[in-house]
Amino acid sequence: MLLFETTALEEHQLPIEAFQAHLRLGTGYAEETLQTPVLVGFLRAAIASIEGRIHRILITREFSADIQEHNGFSEIPLPVGPVHSLVSVDEIDAASGVTPVSQDRYSLTHRLGRDHLVGRLPILVNGAKLRVKFKAGLASDWSTLPADLQQAVLLLAAHYYEYRTETKLDTGCAPFGVICLIERFRLQRVGGGV
Repeated sequence: MLLFETTALEEHQLPIEAFQAHLRLGTGYAEETLQTPVLVGFLRAAIASIEGRIHRILITREFSADIQEHNGFSEIPLPVGPVHSLVSVDEIDAASGVTPVSQDRYSLTHRLGRDHLVGRLPILVNGAKLRVKFKAGLASDWSTLPADLQQAVLLLAAHYYEYRTETKLDTGCAPFGVICLIERFRLQRVGGGV
């Protein structure tokens, strides 16, 4: 399954001022916005890293997932959550192009801590795939995100900022505080690959 972010977070949705305060950067100077692109990059990287670790989207936006095969199962787990709504499901075939799947043939369900696409889905043959568009996120904006996740993003972005020239850190290195803050949000795997 391939996941694509179809609507990215806009710069005004990022906590740039909170991050500047967290880093204790000076304010009131003519060059105050000089570092804004750098701060935006580190905030985006921190959000993406945390979302990747917990398999949950922090701030609501739209995604699409391409499903190459589903082996006849009528229940397909979506790669991230929490999913608020299914926008569309299309069958994409090289021969016939894009064919929308009728909304009465599928629905969204939540089981074992994950969101699933369920229903009478088309059987995929000859390289066809399903493209599922959906909206997912824990919070509608930064201010409604749980405080521990806000703190984790700021800590990780600050870590990236402080060690931006370091090349010798271990792969996957994150500060201990970040790991502790996000632990309760991690998607727990239950059973054999479910």
